[in-house]
Amino acid sequence: MSPSPSRRRVVALAGAAAAVVVALVSVVAVNLSNGGATKVHVAAKPTAPSSLLPIPTFAAPPSTFPSLPSSSVPTTPAPTTTAPAPTSSSTSTTVPNPCPTPHIAEYTASAANAKPGAVTVGGDGNVWFADWSVGAIERIKPSNPVAYAFGLPAGDHALQLTSGPDANLWFTDPNAGAVGRMTLTGTVTEFPTPTRESNPMGVAGQTSNPLSIVAGPDGALWFTESMADQIGRVTLDGAITEYPLPSRDRVHANPEGITVGPDGAVWFTEPLVGKLGRIDPTSHVITEFVVGGGGGAIGGATLVSGPDGRLWTDAVSQVEAITTKGVVTSYPVPDANAWVDAVRPDGPGGLVWVLDGRGGSLDSINAQGNVTRVMLTGPAGQGFSGDSLGMIVGPDHALWFAEGSVRRIAKLTC
Repeated sequence: MSPSPSRRRVVALAGAAAAVVVALVSVVAVNLSNGGATKVHVAAKPTAPSSLLPIPTFAAPPSTFPSLPSSSVPTTPAPTTTAPAPTSSSTSTTVPNPCPTPHIAEYTASAANAKPGAVTVGGDGNVWFADWSVGAIERIKPSNPVAYAFGLPAGDHALQLTSGPDANLWFTDPNAGAVGRMTLTGTVTEFPTPTRESNPMGVAGQTSNPLSIVAGPDGALWFTESMADQIGRVTLDGAITEYPLPSRDRVHANPEGITVGPDGAVWFTEPLVGKLGRIDPTSHVITEFVVGGGGGAIGGATLVSGPDGRLWTDAVSQVEAITTKGVVTSYPVPDANAWVDAVRPDGPGGLVWVLDGRGGSLDSINAQGNVTRVMLTGPAGQGFSGDSLGMIVGPDHALWFAEGSVRRIAKLTC
């Protein structure tokens, strides 16, 4: 069964023992020339651009909501214990909005029945996005925003993608249990993970389920294997090494989001156990931090390193900023029924931008915690519904994101 692009959640097993939080992890490695099949696909020329013209730019005057307090829940940086969770609140003051009149432009994806999801900036300076539903990766040039699609091999799908240090695009394919590489001209190679089945402590009968992927500080790509409860590392020639979570044999943690932190380590979320993980890219030691009291307190489908030195993640109806010491600050969004699909802490205007897929809006948060909402619209005035798997700041300094339910890629400028 393929995972839902908008959220990938499974049920944790009850009665799991507490995790061992610092461990020199065991390593499973494969040399693809000997132990794994590599599938190569040379794509045809890009498909013709969409016959639909880009939707004209429109201004979306925002509504300013009252200041919202943020609560800091400090937890101990020592992985072996969890400190009490006292809360404190602060009252924000009104300051001028650095993005008072945001403008949104929307562009139609090329592939028919497309549902754009993850988005990144390629080594060519263009914006690229994954289309899970039709098995394609599309390109859009900021200077000429018309989408072109590169088809993936039959049966393959790209969920998350990023630009590698080799200027190629790297993506995860949960259905195949593989990590893929696509050149900027469309040649696709997939590398299967050594672990072919899910962790027995979780949901049986699944693949390793690679989800999020990021370019690491060591010249390799790092990714989460959510169903296998492992962190993977793939070199540019396709050799994959897997690092099991310390508690893999006792509990299913479902690692999802991944990023490179301000300390140069690779950080990842463990939503089902309310933890944030860190793996040293040199020693490969994994350290886990309980955040927000544990127990699945964080959403964790996305994880982004911010310019403020904190790690930002989604948490259902709010976003959370977490220091590398484990201190959590929560920022609620105005809609109590919100479902945060993505967060970008380095967006236009120096603001934190939050995509609410259920509410059909973009919310910006300033340093004082004030929230401003920009509503998104679909065809014939229908509200936008999520399925976005990230946002990116493009080379044009605009905020680019996917509107999967309405077959569009959009950008916001101030």
